Amino acid sequence: MSAPESPRYEELTTGQKVAGCIVAAVVFLIAIVVWVNPPVQVVTEYSREGDILGVTERDFDATTPFTILTIGALIIVGYVLNGLRFSRISAAGVSAEAKDAGQAAEKYYLESEGAREEEEVSVEEKASPEASEDPVQYVQQEDGDYAVYPLEAVPVTVIGDALSNWPEDVSKPDDLSNFEFATRKTGKGNHPWTVKFKGRKAITVSYGGYGKSGATVAGQ
Repeated sequence: MSAPESPRYEELTTGQKVAGCIVAAVVFLIAIVVWVNPPVQVVTEYSREGDILGVTERDFDATTPFTILTIGALIIVGYVLNGLRFSRISAAGVSAEAKDAGQAAEKYYLESEGAREEEEVSVEEKASPEASEDPVQYVQQEDGDYAVYPLEAVPVTVIGDALSNWPEDVSKPDDLSNFEFATRKTGKGNHPWTVKFKGRKAITVSYGGYGKSGATVAGQ
């Protein structure tokens, strides 16, 4: 099974890159205008009785806004040159997504099954959720193909189930900033999900399914 022809979640289109460059240029132009022609700050001095004693004008210090706007323009340029979209999901105030979930998954599955660092957690009386969007790639294994998903395509309940049942002997991530990829075996069935965070064991979340008394066995 081959991967989708166009990676929907990663590459910026040419039009988006051009638009990004235009935005960066406009932001930098505004920064120059602010620096060359800083806004005038009007200071009015009042007496205790409320009478106006005098009005003075002075140039506003443009150093801070100029620096902020310039840095913003550079960030936009770097973003455009990188060519990758930002993630559309966040947790604990941090937005994140692995830049190449497929590459990270391939590297992980190249290791023999016994050498992979992974642990399984079980969620009873619940069916395995379906992905909210199409996979970006597939990884072939002896027992079948595994669909690879970036963070934005993983059901929120899967992330919640993984974090809620996180093994005590594995360091739990504070947020989603180190998310690498998630995989699920293709085909019909109550297949488990595997989620991987950088620097940690992969966590396989198996589901017992409705009406069952126990969890299914992970397919890895």
